[in-house]
Order: sequence, then structure tokens, then C-alpha cells
Amino acid sequence: MRILLFLLCTALMSCGNASSEKKIDQTYKEDIEAFWKSKNEVRKDNYLQLSGLLKLIDSSTVFGLNASNQPSSKKEALQTIFGNYTQLGDSLIFIPAENKIITVEADTLSARLPMVFDSYGSSQMLHQEHLKWQIITRGDNRYIRVWDAKNPAIDAFKGFETFPLNPKFILKGQFTYYDQTQTKDVESKLGYKHATDFAGFVSFEFEGKEYKLDTEADGFIMLGDATSGNTTYGGGRYYVLEIPSTNGPVTIDFNRLYNPPCAYCAFTTCLLPPSQNQLPFEILAGETTNRL
Repeated sequence: MRILLFLLCTALMSCGNASSEKKIDQTYKEDIEAFWKSKNEVRKDNYLQLSGLLKLIDSSTVFGLNASNQPSSKKEALQTIFGNYTQLGDSLIFIPAENKIITVEADTLSARLPMVFDSYGSSQMLHQEHLKWQIITRGDNRYIRVWDAKNPAIDAFKGFETFPLNPKFILKGQFTYYDQTQTKDVESKLGYKHATDFAGFVSFEFEGKEYKLDTEADGFIMLGDATSGNTTYGGGRYYVLEIPSTNGPVTIDFNRLYNPPCAYCAFTTCLLPPSQNQLPFEILAGETTNRL
């Protein structure tokens, strides 16, 4: 009887840890290595190319490059002018500068072009040699977001250091869909609140306590923990969970926690983890703020 009680207690303690049976073997290591390689390639194709974020502040905003070849909307500082954004009634118009070859998709822009915005508040993309830009909407404001395919930051970035792989942070969880999508305001780097839709939440147990994280429909999770602002980025980290089509069990692998774009690029508009996604313990897994 004592042996049976001992075995039962041992089993209950093991269940309390709620850790996954995933092992840190060579296959897993190679999978994680491929994950970070892919993540950094995506960064170099997008956020590391960002070279400017200029707020439209009046009915007429000039745009071009200053003496340091940096994007600018300060007329007195411009050495090269690409054009002018002008508000005409309810329409925002881009007027290209004389003798400047500006393209939109496959066509050369020779006259004024009304900006057409998608459901996210982003306009069509304009191009000039290795630069491209568009208008984005954040809160009540519009910005010129600029990419530079020759941005030195692309080759300078080698990646971030990560915590040692740890099976302790591969957890069993349960995903639950809300009866109706929950829309909650989420703070951003720019100070505005973004209405964010959460499809459900993932619940899990860690060191004997229950936690849950609000999750978007594509599995995207913004979270903070006790390392935020110390060994990891102060604005939290991101994770994408593979969620089932109906309520069911999932695996949470915090070794795949990655830094938001704001951790490595100044011209970003990241959303910050909502209050309900702030975890009180240290997640010593995933990316740190140290660069390779």
C-alpha cells in the first residue's frame, strides 16, 4: 500500500509540472536553429530595411532625403525632394517632384496620384531606385514609412543571443475559443491604443499555478514576463502558437519566444503585451536583448 501511495504521489507531482514530453535532442536543436535562421531572413527582408517613419502633420508635407541621405519631411533640411503629400478635401494626393522618376507598381508616376488605403489604413507603395515608401495609419495619425534595400542595418544585424534550450519551458496547454471574439485595446510604442481581436486563450500550468494568455486568430501572442526590461526586451516578446480548429490540447514552446521589431529597429510601431498577458515568473527561454 505504501508503495502504491508513493507511486501515486510521484505521478501527481509530475502532472503538476505540466511539461511536454518534448526532448532537447539533435532533431529539436536543428529545428530551432532553422526557426531562428528563417526569422532573421524575414527581418532582413522587411523591418531591417526600414529607414524612416515620418508623421504627416499638416495639409502639405514634402518628402525626400536630407544631406545625410536620410528620409526627411523637414523642407529646410532636404537636399533631394521626391514629392509632396497634399490633403485635398477628403483625399490625400502625392505630387511627384519635377524630374524625379517615381514608380507605383510597374508604372512611372508623372502626375498627382490619389492615395488608396486598404482596411489597415496603408496606401499603395511608391518606389524610387532602392527606396520605397507608403502611408500607414496608426491611431488618428498617418505616417510615411520608408524602406531602403541598401540600409546598412541589414548586413550589420547578425541576430540575438538566446537562452539555452530548456525543456522546462515546453509546456502542455489547452486552447479555448471565446464564444465571441473579444476586442480589447492594446497599447503601442507610439502611444496610441489599438483595438485588437482575440479569438481565444491558451491556458497552462507552470510550477503549480494556472495561467492563461489571450491569443489572436492566427495564434499570435504578445506577452511579458519577469525578465522583461532586464535580460529581455522591455516591451515584451512575441510567440505564434499552433492552435487547433476547435478547443483542444496544444504545446507551448517558449524556446521560440522572439523579439518584436522595436527591439532592433527604431522606425517601428509595435504593439505591447496587454495587461492580461503579463506573466509574473521568469521565462528563461527564447531571445534576449543581447546581439550576436
